Amino acid sequence: MRNRNVGINIRVSEKEKERIIKNADKCQLTVSEYLRKLANGHEPKELPNGKIFEEIANLNIWIARADGLVELNDPTKQEAFKKAIAEMYSSLDKIWRLLTTNHKVKAGENDGDN
Repeated sequence: MRNRNVGINIRVSEKEKERIIKNADKCQLTVSEYLRKLANGHEPKELPNGKIFEEIANLNIWIARADGLVELNDPTKQEAFKKAIAEMYSSLDKIWRLLTTNHKVKAGENDGDN
Protein backbone atom coordinates (compact mmCIF):
# COMPACT_ATOMS: atom_id res chain seq x y z
CA MET A 1 0.00 0.00 0.00
CA ARG A 2 1.26 3.42 -0.91
CA ASN A 3 1.69 5.75 2.03
CA ARG A 4 2.62 8.93 0.20
CA ASN A 5 -0.23 11.08 1.41
CA VAL A 6 1.60 14.22 2.56
CA GLY A 7 2.20 17.04 0.13
CA ILE A 8 4.95 19.64 0.05
CA ASN A 9 4.31 22.94 -1.69
CA ILE A 10 7.27 24.98 -2.86
CA ARG A 11 7.57 28.21 -4.78
CA VAL A 12 9.80 28.34 -7.83
CA SER A 13 10.25 30.78 -10.69
CA GLU A 14 8.72 30.03 -14.08
CA LYS A 15 12.19 29.23 -15.45
CA GLU A 16 12.93 26.88 -12.55
CA LYS A 17 9.61 25.11 -13.11
CA GLU A 18 10.33 24.71 -16.81
CA ARG A 19 13.80 23.36 -16.05
CA ILE A 20 12.44 20.88 -13.48
CA ILE A 21 9.78 19.64 -15.89
CA LYS A 22 12.30 19.40 -18.74
CA ASN A 23 14.76 17.44 -16.59
CA ALA A 24 12.04 15.09 -15.32
CA ASP A 25 10.88 14.48 -18.91
CA LYS A 26 14.44 13.68 -20.03
CA CYS A 27 14.62 11.05 -17.30
CA GLN A 28 11.11 9.81 -18.13
CA LEU A 29 9.98 10.51 -14.58
CA THR A 30 7.08 12.48 -13.20
CA VAL A 31 8.01 15.77 -11.55
CA SER A 32 7.20 14.21 -8.16
CA GLU A 33 9.38 11.16 -8.84
CA TYR A 34 12.20 13.36 -10.09
CA LEU A 35 12.13 15.71 -7.08
CA ARG A 36 11.74 12.79 -4.65
CA LYS A 37 14.87 11.13 -6.10
CA LEU A 38 16.82 14.39 -5.80
CA ALA A 39 15.63 14.87 -2.22
CA ASN A 40 16.78 11.35 -1.34
CA GLY A 41 20.27 11.98 -2.68
CA HIS A 42 19.86 10.23 -6.03
CA GLU A 43 20.70 11.98 -9.25
CA PRO A 44 18.30 10.76 -11.96
CA LYS A 45 20.02 10.21 -15.28
CA GLU A 46 18.71 11.23 -18.66
CA LEU A 47 17.62 8.21 -20.65
CA PRO A 48 19.48 7.69 -23.91
CA ASN A 49 17.94 8.24 -27.30
CA GLY A 50 15.69 5.36 -28.39
CA LYS A 51 17.77 4.97 -31.56
CA ILE A 52 20.57 3.50 -29.43
CA PHE A 53 18.27 0.67 -28.37
CA GLU A 54 17.25 0.06 -32.00
CA GLU A 55 20.87 -0.14 -33.13
CA ILE A 56 21.75 -2.55 -30.33
CA ALA A 57 18.82 -4.74 -31.39
CA ASN A 58 20.01 -4.61 -35.03
CA LEU A 59 23.55 -5.49 -34.01
CA ASN A 60 22.24 -8.38 -31.95
CA ILE A 61 20.36 -9.70 -35.01
CA TRP A 62 23.47 -9.50 -37.21
CA ILE A 63 25.60 -11.27 -34.62
CA ALA A 64 23.00 -14.04 -34.39
CA ARG A 65 22.96 -14.38 -38.19
CA ALA A 66 26.75 -14.52 -38.32
CA ASP A 67 26.75 -17.10 -35.55
CA GLY A 68 24.31 -19.23 -37.54
CA LEU A 69 26.29 -18.92 -40.78
CA VAL A 70 29.65 -20.01 -39.44
CA GLU A 71 30.78 -22.94 -41.58
CA LEU A 72 34.52 -22.61 -41.50
CA ASN A 73 36.53 -25.75 -42.22
CA ASP A 74 39.43 -24.85 -39.97
CA PRO A 75 38.45 -25.84 -36.39
CA THR A 76 40.81 -23.26 -34.85
CA LYS A 77 39.25 -20.45 -36.90
CA GLN A 78 35.79 -21.74 -36.09
CA GLU A 79 36.58 -21.76 -32.36
CA ALA A 80 38.04 -18.24 -32.56
CA PHE A 81 34.95 -17.05 -34.44
CA LYS A 82 32.62 -18.56 -31.86
CA LYS A 83 34.66 -16.96 -29.07
CA ALA A 84 34.42 -13.57 -30.82
CA ILE A 85 30.64 -13.99 -31.16
CA ALA A 86 30.39 -14.84 -27.46
CA GLU A 87 32.42 -11.72 -26.59
CA MET A 88 30.14 -9.57 -28.76
CA TYR A 89 27.06 -10.96 -27.03
CA SER A 90 28.69 -10.25 -23.67
CA SER A 91 29.47 -6.66 -24.68
CA LEU A 92 25.93 -6.13 -25.93
CA ASP A 93 24.57 -7.44 -22.65
CA LYS A 94 26.80 -5.05 -20.67
CA ILE A 95 25.76 -2.10 -22.85
CA TRP A 96 22.10 -3.04 -22.49
CA ARG A 97 22.40 -3.23 -18.68
CA LEU A 98 24.20 0.12 -18.54
CA LEU A 99 21.51 1.77 -20.65
CA THR A 100 18.59 0.32 -18.74
CA THR A 101 19.71 0.64 -15.12
CA ASN A 102 19.33 4.42 -14.78
CA HIS A 103 16.13 4.18 -12.79
CA LYS A 104 16.28 0.80 -11.14
CA VAL A 105 16.35 1.04 -7.37
CA LYS A 106 19.36 -0.56 -5.74
CA ALA A 107 18.84 -2.79 -2.72
CA GLY A 108 18.07 -0.69 0.35
CA GLU A 109 17.24 2.50 -1.60
CA ASN A 110 13.49 1.95 -1.73
CA ASP A 111 11.60 3.66 1.06
CA GLY A 112 9.00 0.88 1.13
CA ASP A 113 6.50 2.56 -1.17
CA ASN A 114 5.43 0.83 -4.37
